[in-house]
Amino acid sequence: MFYNVLRLAIYTKFSTYSSKTFKIILACLSVIIVLCFLLYVSKENDEIKIVQVSNAEELINAIASNCIIEIQPGEYNLSTVAQKKLKNVTWEIALKLKNKIQYQIVIRNISNLTLRRSGKGLVHIYVNERYADVLSFFKTKNLGIDGLKIGHFPDPGHCLGAVLNINDSQNISIDNSILYGCGTEGLTLFKVKDFNFNKSIIEDCSYGIMTAESCDNLNFKHSIFRNNKEYYGFNFKNCLKINFRNCTVKDNILCEYALDEQRLLFDHSNGHQDPITFSGGVIENNKTYNLCKSSQYVVFKDTKFIANYWASIIDKKKYESKEWKVKQKKWKVQKKRIEKLLGISLAKRK
Repeated sequence: MFYNVLRLAIYTKFSTYSSKTFKIILACLSVIIVLCFLLYVSKENDEIKIVQVSNAEELINAIASNCIIEIQPGEYNLSTVAQKKLKNVTWEIALKLKNKIQYQIVIRNISNLTLRRSGKGLVHIYVNERYADVLSFFKTKNLGIDGLKIGHFPDPGHCLGAVLNINDSQNISIDNSILYGCGTEGLTLFKVKDFNFNKSIIEDCSYGIMTAESCDNLNFKHSIFRNNKEYYGFNFKNCLKINFRNCTVKDNILCEYALDEQRLLFDHSNGHQDPITFSGGVIENNKTYNLCKSSQYVVFKDTKFIANYWASIIDKKKYESKEWKVKQKKWKVQKKRIEKLLGISLAKRK
């Protein structure tokens, strides 16, 4: 109907033109109108909407592009959310055994999403599955996480899932948040560009602090990394532009059961080409094989070093003591049980 009215109006206005010219004018105007409509719809879709949630199901259902999710203080057990078909959220297998399958939540193809605490009080987001990442993001652009506590709960035992796993994503900001273990590590980053970690904490993780591979422009400011163990600290592979400013790294133990030269507080595969910059801050009471492979791999500026234990240069004899051998034997038994259960080698896992 709209088309016929438009045609009649145009015909009245341009009746003196030939039939061929009239058809061309009509076609051009139709294309312009369609383009204007699509532009209007696109603008509508780009508007940021604010959604308030108060339970785990509402949180997962609200995940979408161009959205700020304001999360009310409380406990959010993502393991209680029933699996369903959602546009940007899927449940994928994290662990599959004969009598047990564990799933993890994966968020894909999202842009302009912010998860933030609403008001005062603790927002605690967690999963019960010890072998699942708490939250995984793939192909995400402009993601913000602000004021949240995220981890595995209630079991503090051995896990094989990270807290946040972010892949192939750009412009990520984590502010005023706590990422805690027993997750294997607080952050797993792969092909992430422009990452900012501000006034936040990674603590109590069971494998290491974090891993980043093929990433560019990683910035850590006024943050704390504490009480993590066992195999690595900051593990960077083929990354560029890594910067720490006024951060605290303390009480991390990476060599309790083994004297391994790979157990470094800072490990950077291409550090000789683009070293890590660590400005200000404190490195205190850490126990590792060494600080880094070489002084060329990390550049420290005005950083305080307090009571750290670098096993490679302080006391190798301690690891030959009877007490340490008992601890090592117990760990080897535990390690074999885990490897048999999962069918993997812990020594090769990164």
